[in-house]
Amino acid sequence: MSADPLDLMSFVDTAAKPVASPAPVCVTYDDTSVRRFIFASVGWGIVGMLVGVLLAVQLAFVEANLAPYLQFGRLRPLHTNAVIFAFVGNSIF
Repeated sequence: MSADPLDLMSFVDTAAKPVASPAPVCVTYDDTSVRRFIFASVGWGIVGMLVGVLLAVQLAFVEANLAPYLQFGRLRPLHTNAVIFAFVGNSIF
């Protein structure tokens, strides 16, 4: 009986012994820094969005502008930096 060159089963050695599977490997990851970045991102997201809500209220109601340091012009950069750099920066990492 001649082996057909297109028959793939003719190349398989049927007398080969089965190979034992290797022992399972337990893989662990050190994800503490990732968890810390997630917690920091959530915290800065809450801070930035609360300042954003305060700014939206100040735009809608002029009477909501309180002390000189809590006016819209001083809080807008705080909101921008907290959301863009702190929240998004931690999310990227």
